[in-house]
Amino acid sequence: MDAVDLAIHIGVTFCMMGFVGVNNGPEGLFPVIMMGSMLLLAVRRKMALRRGIDRGSETDRLAEVEERLHYVEGLQDRVIELEERLDFAERMLAQNQKERLPG
Repeated sequence: MDAVDLAIHIGVTFCMMGFVGVNNGPEGLFPVIMMGSMLLLAVRRKMALRRGIDRGSETDRLAEVEERLHYVEGLQDRVIELEERLDFAERMLAQNQKERLPG
């Protein structure tokens, strides 16, 4: 949770309290609203902390994916080099066959 989320939470809480106050609601609802708000804030904070832990594992996964990407790029370079060698070998074989043909 960041400061914006906290400010929105506080703003909604005060709006609810203002609504009860403007509508001449029972003043006994103010503590109930505050208690509910703090309880909701605690739940949201716990969920945010849990997501932070999950993001840590997501960071590990991202690092693993990047490592695999570098490995695949290395393999791609090797394939390109092998293709060039194969082309060269085919040209050499074709040239040798032309020299062997009577002509």
